[in-house]
Amino acid sequence: MFIPVSKIQELIDIAHECDRKLPEEEKKIHVLDIAATLQKLIDDEADRLDEMAKEFEANEEAEEDF
Repeated sequence: MFIPVSKIQELIDIAHECDRKLPEEEKKIHVLDIAATLQKLIDDEADRLDEMAKEFEANEEAEEDF
């Protein structure tokens, strides 16, 4: 799986900034947003890997037909 480190670092930086600047009652909203963003990055990468696996499988089957 490949998720750009820069994206992860950006979310870490945002989390630290929220922790420093926001009142306690507002932090939960931002934590949930960050968690949702991380989940989307993971889901997008999993979808990309699934698509690559299907393409590989199709290529393997095409080569076997020759």
